[in-house]
Amino acid sequence: MIFKIDPLQDPRWLELVERHAFSSIFHTRGWLEALRRTYGFKLTAYTSAAPGSDLNNGLAFCRVRGFFSSPGLVSLPYSDHCEPLCESPEELDFLMGCVQAEMEHRNWKYLEMRPRRWTLNRREDKAGFRPLKAYILRSFELGANLDELFARLDDSLQRRIRSAQQTGLTVECGRSEELLKSFYRLMMLSEKRRSLPLNPAAWFRNLVDCLGESVEIRVASRGKIPVAASMSLRFRDKVLRKYSCSDTGRDHSDAASALLWNELVDAKSKGVREYELGRIESRRPCSPDCGNEWNSGKMELVSWRYPAPHFAFLDENGIPSTGNSLFASLTQPLLKAAARVMYPHLG
Repeated sequence: MIFKIDPLQDPRWLELVERHAFSSIFHTRGWLEALRRTYGFKLTAYTSAAPGSDLNNGLAFCRVRGFFSSPGLVSLPYSDHCEPLCESPEELDFLMGCVQAEMEHRNWKYLEMRPRRWTLNRREDKAGFRPLKAYILRSFELGANLDELFARLDDSLQRRIRSAQQTGLTVECGRSEELLKSFYRLMMLSEKRRSLPLNPAAWFRNLVDCLGESVEIRVASRGKIPVAASMSLRFRDKVLRKYSCSDTGRDHSDAASALLWNELVDAKSKGVREYELGRIESRRPCSPDCGNEWNSGKMELVSWRYPAPHFAFLDENGIPSTGNSLFASLTQPLLKAAARVMYPHLG
């Protein structure tokens, strides 16, 4: 038998996230609350634990509203990955089978999962999950000392970092409104170059408000001009660089590299064991700070959908790849308006 709980209201969800070996920042109440506040997603977690008993497993979903079709369940929107909190493949199969059965009696179009270690196509039947999109997740193990870590970097990357340090680049870290505004301005420049609408400003502000000390904004400046920025999220001894951006129009490529090195040095000093650079599409070219020159480790992430998708691949924001040319022609105010309309229906 399966049960549904509200992960924002049931204290057992918080207890499960705190003790489970495979939980992440994306399972936390702060992340879930930011999703609810910004996009109005309805949150549900499925578990085999009866009311009043300890929660030993759980699958968290958001109900994502479709534009012109039935809604779907996504675990979880705007999350790089979201591991099912299960102890065995058999336990996961049982829970997913129950959710799929409920789907048949509800007005849901699809289920989407974003595991980090589980594979969802074990079944031989044709009704199972199928791959939707493949990503690469790059990361650093910070066990080595800083000299060893720096020595492993590409020579040209080492030169860029030293150059930035010698030319008066300053880095400020925190969660202030001023840093948030500087970060968002640079994010708008970056997304405009990629011809994509940016998450609304409320999303980033809600991340700061809901995650508190688990989120850090860094802004690198030359003089008083911000030229590169990032937003990172910490959970236990891991940090995820969720967003990064830079003003490449001012020829500040060295600033982006120096900013990432600054983050790695600071993370190591705070006892961080693993630093993730965030996922990128496996077929998308890397940016200067995405990991290739950094000799970072990498793993494949696959998002899975049930039933099997019958459309062209979406880009990493959930937007059809054929639509990018449309956004390239929009002005910044129109891109902001498009984001407000589109993002509650994506993820």
